[in-house]
Amino acid sequence: MIKLSSILNKILSENDPKVGTGKKPKGSGRRLYTDEDPTDTVSIKFKTAQDIKDTLSKTSFKSKSHARQSQIINLIHQRVRAAYERAKDSDVKRRLKTALDYAEQRKETSKEKTERLKKQKLNEQKQDIKFKVPKLNYSYTSLQPYIDKETMEEHFDKHFKGYTDKLNAELDEKSIRVNAEDQIQAIQIILGKYSKNNIIRNNGGGFYNHVLYFENMTPDYKAPSTKFKKMLEENFNSFSEFKEQFKEAGLKQFGSGWVFLIQKGNKLVIESYANQDNPYLDKAFKGKIIIAMDVWEHAYYLKHKSQRGNYINDFFRVVDYKVAEDRLKEKSITENVAPNHTGRAAPFNSGYKTVKERTEFGNKFGL
Repeated sequence: MIKLSSILNKILSENDPKVGTGKKPKGSGRRLYTDEDPTDTVSIKFKTAQDIKDTLSKTSFKSKSHARQSQIINLIHQRVRAAYERAKDSDVKRRLKTALDYAEQRKETSKEKTERLKKQKLNEQKQDIKFKVPKLNYSYTSLQPYIDKETMEEHFDKHFKGYTDKLNAELDEKSIRVNAEDQIQAIQIILGKYSKNNIIRNNGGGFYNHVLYFENMTPDYKAPSTKFKKMLEENFNSFSEFKEQFKEAGLKQFGSGWVFLIQKGNKLVIESYANQDNPYLDKAFKGKIIIAMDVWEHAYYLKHKSQRGNYINDFFRVVDYKVAEDRLKEKSITENVAPNHTGRAAPFNSGYKTVKERTEFGNKFGL
């Protein structure tokens, strides 16, 4: 009579699932690891539900983070399910079914804990939101001769920091909290929700616009990639025409303001905004700002004086098209696009259509 253990060992040794599992070291018990860290192994047995209980009771398992434990539980579940589906002997199949039921129970419990931890993290963020000026990716002298050191010091250390500090003070005074994964998502939500609060509108916009601006400049200028250049050509006839239209928008912006290259639905558009305004002041806006250019005098007056056009020409010598292209690939807060949004006069509560996150635009250019 063939022993059940022999049948089970045969099932477990043949055609094992490859993803997320390690080779069995010679002379040792079965071991399991995820693709994330092949050295982080856990010895396992799962012939019975008790085997799984014993595995998950080990100190080597309990000492790991919840995320790592979840990975291991999920992989044990995959293994047991695969063995159960291949089993032919009724007794083996019945025993594996008990093990599978237990593995599914532990998987569900782990999933519930994951959700609890996520909510806990969000609540902590919600209670302690404090916007911070991101670290600059280059030195104050790196953009010279196009953007001078004195302008960078004044602009980054004084103006940018000032907007950030005033934003935090207003949020604290009004006890405003937001449920968000990071400060970028948080400011996008806040701008749409509190756009009628002028302190938040001015300083929140000032914070976010400057995050984008300083991030999309680089001392290591490179021409746009073939894909991104093709997008610009599709939307503005040519790359040079895009730059001309972008410059024209900057020159025509009366007084202080911003010029943005924006993705809205399947199109790229150029829009200018007064003061520290941006498209996120409109709740219906679900596009993305791809390139941001500051045309406030504090961005250029120390070097370029009243010659805004010369400043814009120099901006194009330090713009980071790689960052712009990466922004196109980032996931939006939602999958909605406001096709009728003009940007210049925010149409609050305007209607919009629901579209798939991967639009024809993204598919067309391989994003």
